[in-house]
Amino acid sequence: MHAVNRRTTHFAAGAAARECPSCVRVASRDFKRSRTHAMDNFRLAMLIALWYAASLLFNLGMKRSHALIPDVLVLTTLQFCVGAVALGVAWAFDAVRGPEFSRQNALMCWSALLFFGGTLCTNISLTLLSVSFAHVVKTLEPFFTVAIVYAWERTPPSCTSVLALALTAAGVLVATSVQRKSAGKDSAFSAGLAVALLANLFLQLRNVLNKRLMKGADDEAAESTPRPLELMLYTLALGLPLQLAAHAGADVLNALEPAPPAVSRYAHYGDAHPLWLLVTPLAFVAYQAASILVLAQVDPVMHAVLNACKRMVVIGLGAALMREVLSVGYAAGAAFAVAGVAAYSLAKGLNTSAAHTRAQLVLSVALFGVAAVAASGGVLGPPLPSGGAAAVVNRPPPPPPRQHGRANASLFASRKWHGKAIKSG
Repeated sequence: MHAVNRRTTHFAAGAAARECPSCVRVASRDFKRSRTHAMDNFRLAMLIALWYAASLLFNLGMKRSHALIPDVLVLTTLQFCVGAVALGVAWAFDAVRGPEFSRQNALMCWSALLFFGGTLCTNISLTLLSVSFAHVVKTLEPFFTVAIVYAWERTPPSCTSVLALALTAAGVLVATSVQRKSAGKDSAFSAGLAVALLANLFLQLRNVLNKRLMKGADDEAAESTPRPLELMLYTLALGLPLQLAAHAGADVLNALEPAPPAVSRYAHYGDAHPLWLLVTPLAFVAYQAASILVLAQVDPVMHAVLNACKRMVVIGLGAALMREVLSVGYAAGAAFAVAGVAAYSLAKGLNTSAAHTRAQLVLSVALFGVAAVAASGGVLGPPLPSGGAAAVVNRPPPPPPRQHGRANASLFASRKWHGKAIKSG
């Protein structure tokens, strides 16, 4: 009976479709629209995967590249050279428009200068700090953004944003205190931390400037406004002459005052394949392009949340693959810092006062948790093996080996001769 009803219904639907051709067109249009939507989601997922993988590969490759060539300026020059080649390829395939002199393009030169400074400082920090800690310091980027926007536009942040930034800063302070205890009085750690903070300042100034560049006040300005991918590629190409000038200046200073040859802190990667010198700049350009393309398909809040998730992936996998020895306090501080960045990003999408109140309550509890972690000295101490790396334990030296064979015979003979000498005396 049910089968008969289904056949009857199918026959009636087919007859109605034949009688109404517009219904067939609407159904076909809906099917194509759903298939296009599925393909867009698939491409977005592939771009996010490329963004995460290329970022992790770049951070790991910087260590191995620095072991092969312990000169940050050379490595940075390779990255900007690959960026210039990528611009030439995109230009050849009409993926970007040709350069035109305008006010926006003049501001693009300032953006390239800030991007050059941020990239160079980031590369220096990656050679002085661990991969995970360098990205923990990177979580302070929203703090610099809020300070720049307030200084530029006098726009104060909301209370929820302030609590989220406080959580991020507290998490970074906990992780920094643990890292400083393990590094002792190492000057490289302090220099790496200062350079990483300077990179945050440069890159966030560049981001604020880029947002102004991509806003067109009228139709004429909108036509000359650079698209996100164009802005990224032109910034990379314009950064190349700046990097070459900095490299030449450093060579002149080195010729005037010769310094001992640089020694990489990652000399244990000296047997790395030379192909890493090409893979690292390619990964650098790939993750920059993937990030821009993802931003073009999602709203800024979603992009910021994805960026926070990327930080967590790079911190976790970077520590595991580099076999870093972590502690409970360091891991907790890094987790709180990334959670603060995610909360800051999500706070921009809250529209009701009730949602802000709930978010402020959760952030207050999280701040209390950070204070508890920082106050308990026992939690910060014990190291945890990461990625199979065993914690170093101080053991007593082994006893000297027992002597065998001729050594025992000679010792016995000497004792026997000594006994005879005592008796004869």
